[in-house]
Amino acid sequence: MANILDYLHWRGDLSLVQDPFNRIDSLILAELAYLKLEGIVPGKGRWLSLKEVAEAYPAPEANARPRRLMRYDLLQRCASSQRFGSVTAGRFLEIFDSEKAIQFSAVTFRLPDGTDYLAYRGTDGTFTGWREDFHLAFKDATPSQTAASAYLDIYPGERKLRLGGHSKGGNLALYAAVMTNESQRQRILTVDSFDGPGFREGFLHQSGYEEVKERICEVLPESSVIGILMHTPWKQEIVRSSVNGLEQHDPFSWQLYGKEFLQVERFSAFSQFFEEAIDTWLESVEPAQRQIFVDTFFDAIEESGLERISDLNERWLRSLAAIEKALAKTDPSKVKTMRDVWFKLAQASTGIIWNEVKQRFEKKDSSDPAV
Repeated sequence: MANILDYLHWRGDLSLVQDPFNRIDSLILAELAYLKLEGIVPGKGRWLSLKEVAEAYPAPEANARPRRLMRYDLLQRCASSQRFGSVTAGRFLEIFDSEKAIQFSAVTFRLPDGTDYLAYRGTDGTFTGWREDFHLAFKDATPSQTAASAYLDIYPGERKLRLGGHSKGGNLALYAAVMTNESQRQRILTVDSFDGPGFREGFLHQSGYEEVKERICEVLPESSVIGILMHTPWKQEIVRSSVNGLEQHDPFSWQLYGKEFLQVERFSAFSQFFEEAIDTWLESVEPAQRQIFVDTFFDAIEESGLERISDLNERWLRSLAAIEKALAKTDPSKVKTMRDVWFKLAQASTGIIWNEVKQRFEKKDSSDPAV
């Protein structure tokens, strides 16, 4: 099965002038935004070709995580291709502050077709990044969303713009496009979200959304979990993945045919179940309860000394004990609210499963001649 690395092998010899920029090219640049570009790509004043970026970028250790190895490979293939070799990178910005719960990064790629691509990074492996993601469930604007809009608001020049990002990066691209000023919004050609979460319903009443919605497209895997969260009423393409479940969030698993994504007609049963469970849960939990739930849980994680998701994965038993110890020092009323919210999520999931089983048996019984 083919993925974006194969795409560069097939079409890397065709420049963006010979074969116009497409959504797979957009996904590739969105993935490059995850690279650790601090100290390599300038924040202002100078642009580096991807060849120069690749030469300066340190090779990962042989035992590095697969995603990191694939992104390094992606950078090297882009740099050596006719398609991306002359693309330049600049205006790199990174903000990380655990106290303010912000994990934000963006970089711009200057394309030979006369457009600039503003790529917003998704969530990294830190709990700070994940805490901010959960804030989407009750905040009108997270710190990263505000930064994403500012990054676009002050973008100089008159070149046409493309915006995109994977996961939270997709959400940031959409937020920036909607919330920016009118003159900047007119410069936008496309906004691509790759399995990025949606928004609370009120956000969709913004006048900026009406102006830009026809230029939005979201690409999601068939078993999407992240990209179906909250309201996502824009154009969507559902693509086949080579893996299952939560692992489908990885764009390297998304399947391609030529210069198109290999699309399927509908989401998987797993994705549909998860969406219904989350929607039911959000309807049963007030925003104030959501905030207590998120802050209490992540405060306990911070108190436990954990910093990254990998810490939890690698030492899960010890990590859970440390979190439980931290919760013991927390205001009992907040802990109770947190556990009540967890219970409502479990209740919503159980209710959906119960109804599904009941409906299937009722359908079977009604068509059974022996009944």
